[in-house]
Amino acid sequence: DGIRDVAVTGSSDVCSSDLIVELATSKTNHYEALVRFDRRALDVAPGEFITFAEDVGLIHEFDLAMCRKVLEFLATDHDPERSVAVNLSAGSLESPAFRHALPALLQGFGSVRQRLAFEVTETAKIADLTSVNAFIQGLRRDGHTVCLDDFGAGSAAFQYLRALQVDAVKIDGAYIDRKSTRLNSSHGYISYAVFCLK
Repeated sequence: DGIRDVAVTGSSDVCSSDLIVELATSKTNHYEALVRFDRRALDVAPGEFITFAEDVGLIHEFDLAMCRKVLEFLATDHDPERSVAVNLSAGSLESPAFRHALPALLQGFGSVRQRLAFEVTETAKIADLTSVNAFIQGLRRDGHTVCLDDFGAGSAAFQYLRALQVDAVKIDGAYIDRKSTRLNSSHGYISYAVFCLK
């Protein structure tokens, strides 16, 4: 019951503390919304909960609740330049219920909605890339930034890169560490990173 309550109602705290900055200017690009659970209600790590929610088909309800919480935060935020990204799982992006509910939710927040960005995760594999890409393009047309998150962390990374048209690619740190070690030079490190972003 506690797990379903968290998924459906979003009974958790959102901490937009993961700061993404531009290397060239050191300016803030956006924040990434992170979830924190009340251990008295649900004594489980966020990563474990996400995996479980994906396995039992509750992830689309949780992702929608997270979107609602972030939109409510942005609606009362005094910084009009702040942009916050929410992770979206494959289970959500392929869910007809989610693809119907998210646009309806966004419409209720006026111009604030454009400060909400989305990051496509690799925690679960997307089966229907064509329909998911169509949904992503709808979000982009409505002014939302869509990123491919943790590129290199999963087996579908290059498949996603070919099939999904996104605004940015966030390369997984561990992937860069492995590649930079093999290339054994900072020049190779930078070249590889640029290659992935094209």
